[in-house]
Amino acid sequence: MIGMVTGAAGVIYVSTPVLFGSDPEKVVDPVVRGTINTLKAAARAGVQRYVLSSSSKAVEGTVYDRPHTITVDTFNHDDVRNAREGAAGESLGRLWGVYSASRAAAELAFWAWVKENKPPFVANCVVLDGNFGRVLDVENINTGLGSSTGMLKNALAGNWDGVFPYLAYFVDVQDSARLLVAATTLSTIANERIFGHYGHATWNDLRQIVQDMFPDRPEIVTGGDLDVVGRDQSNADELIQRAEELLKEVGRPGFVSVEDMLRDFVDSFY
Repeated sequence: MIGMVTGAAGVIYVSTPVLFGSDPEKVVDPVVRGTINTLKAAARAGVQRYVLSSSSKAVEGTVYDRPHTITVDTFNHDDVRNAREGAAGESLGRLWGVYSASRAAAELAFWAWVKENKPPFVANCVVLDGNFGRVLDVENINTGLGSSTGMLKNALAGNWDGVFPYLAYFVDVQDSARLLVAATTLSTIANERIFGHYGHATWNDLRQIVQDMFPDRPEIVTGGDLDVVGRDQSNADELIQRAEELLKEVGRPGFVSVEDMLRDFVDSFY
């Protein structure tokens, strides 16, 4: 792995395995090992800056209908513990719980390794949630549960078997890329956890927005709405404000609006 980063000034680790299964030894452990291996390789190669692309599942599991505040110190310890101690099985809840544990355990291991080893590079982390917007390769899109884009396409079609029901925050995919680049290049960011969270909504909310934007195109939003009660009520205002500051540092006015994000998505597919 060291050969892959030799000569690089910065590394962005975005290729964390997306694994689904009920056995934490086959899901959690490989993701943690992969993260640590990239850190070790970056340290040996003399990289100056390292950025981990993390997930909202590292922050918390599904928390609907309970007002609470997310901070830079919020971690999903519950799913990490339940992955090892909880009941086994192949239910969707179990699979998502173990997957979430893999993302939480990997980020926790990332910060622990940096604290213990004090590497010669600046280490940052960008935590992302639902990524939507312009799609570069519509012919080879993953339409499974491991793809935010695939789930949005299924949601617009009313194909709820292909959607994890509990949507929380979302962000335009290009803003995600900008935050990753900012964390790699800006000297104002050092050993920081940045949140790529713009707004939060339900899948039904996004369906309604698309319908309102394209009233003369009924072929885009089809089928019935998702039968899920409640919504995410977390508060991440301070984290969103910090991310907006960084987007402005790289020349943007702030986050891409939900309407522009969805318009780019629709223009890619329909």
